[in-house]
Amino acid sequence: MIRAKEGKVDPQLLPFIIQNDYLFEFAVGKSAGSLSPRVKWEHLKNFEITLPDMKKQKMLAETLCAINQTKQAYIALINQTDELVKSQFIAPVRARKMHISQEYRRCA
Repeated sequence: MIRAKEGKVDPQLLPFIIQNDYLFEFAVGKSAGSLSPRVKWEHLKNFEITLPDMKKQKMLAETLCAINQTKQAYIALINQTDELVKSQFIAPVRARKMHISQEYRRCA
């Protein structure tokens, strides 16, 4: 488990640091194993990153969280729009196909 060091890293900022490309590249560079590469804790604990003061970290964390929430809201809106489009266009097409196929059965 990775925890933010109190007074050094804002806990809300930590997930964004962990998901950072810089840390990922560091971990990949230190990983070992061919089938299931993994990095040793000894290497990870030596990862260093320059961070601003705690006040700035808090501001960054709040901004990044707001951006993430906005992104998730847009994704949900896009998914709902897709479902609406499907219900308006795909369902009527299926209904028409069923209606046409039933008419052919009557003729046979």
